[in-house]
Amino acid sequence: MKTVNSIFLIFILLSCSNRLTDDTETVKAPRVIENLAVSDTIFSNIKSILTFDDFVVLDNQLPLAKIERVIISGDQIFIFDTQPKIVCYNFQGEVVFSISSRGKGVGEFMKIVDFAIEEKTHSIKVYDSAMKKVLFYDMRNGKFKYDKKIAFAPHAMAHFDNFDYYHNPYGFNYPESNEYHYSLLRGNDRNLITNKYFKHDPVISNYLFGMGYEFPFFYGQNELLYVNRFENTVYSISDKGVLPVLLIQIPDPVPRPYLEKKPSPLELLQSPYSSCLTDVYRIGALLYFSFNHAGRIIFTFYDLAANKLIYCGPRIRTEPLEELPVYYPLRGVAGNRFFALVSPSTIIECRENYEGVFPDKLLDISLNDNPVMVFYKVKPTNEKEEYINTELITTQKERRAET
Repeated sequence: MKTVNSIFLIFILLSCSNRLTDDTETVKAPRVIENLAVSDTIFSNIKSILTFDDFVVLDNQLPLAKIERVIISGDQIFIFDTQPKIVCYNFQGEVVFSISSRGKGVGEFMKIVDFAIEEKTHSIKVYDSAMKKVLFYDMRNGKFKYDKKIAFAPHAMAHFDNFDYYHNPYGFNYPESNEYHYSLLRGNDRNLITNKYFKHDPVISNYLFGMGYEFPFFYGQNELLYVNRFENTVYSISDKGVLPVLLIQIPDPVPRPYLEKKPSPLELLQSPYSSCLTDVYRIGALLYFSFNHAGRIIFTFYDLAANKLIYCGPRIRTEPLEELPVYYPLRGVAGNRFFALVSPSTIIECRENYEGVFPDKLLDISLNDNPVMVFYKVKPTNEKEEYINTELITTQKERRAET
């Protein structure tokens, strides 16, 4: 088995190095996350690895549509929704400003695809796909600064260290030239494109999937992670280059011949295969990610220190307790905490019979309110490892009982 894994790793590393430009450091072997058996059980012991730390009730003076992206910078929370608009909140949940002027005038946009924050220049960078330009706003007050035309058509963007990164998945956007036939582009304000990574695979780059799974960037603890579409390697990207750090072997990955048939998004998601690895976040030894499997979203917690799977399945639910009154799928990392955006309906349902464990401000949440931003801390490793051992023993007993 070890020999097979070694050969597989060598193949992956050679594949990665061939698809990158030659400006990266020597490629190191990524950490392999394997044996991810999907469970149908309800994970009710989330309280054993996470604890409720704080929350922000987002003022509902500006109702939020479906939330696409959340970036936290210092004491500011930036939320991008599908209306589209970008709203800046402080940690009291008050609206500081919003960027929402649609049109073709100065400082206006037609269609926001994504945005990024550059703290050094106090800039919010907003990509408008309809106008093919990046607009720059002051992150301290939301005032427009200037804009810049771009010649390519990305579907997501991020900023980390000193560079901007653009996810550029589709080759059919450039029928007359292969100049931008790369999935990841790196640049800055002085020299728009400085590096290109991951040469387009014709099958993948001409497959229009969408369905909200196209965001590949994940901000973590002083890191930016990247997952190329329909791949399972997680890269750390920074000024040093693009380096593979995790190889997540999701079960039954979608095979290339199936993608060659260009199934509809619904057909792909309901197929027996796994795809759409996303939401990859880690704090210390605790790794979290999700993927789609046979029509369901699978949420995964993995202990990197113990090299053990904690949970891999579609259902996480716990009885509300003071230390964890409510849990919702994770949306990011802020400092040493995970965060989630919890729907008002979830809070109302959880507190129905457990009002005593909820902070006073959460008792006033109604269905018409905006989501509540909740922060979770990771419990100490020794408590987490104790849980893992207990859970494994319990699972083995349940399996023996079933047979």
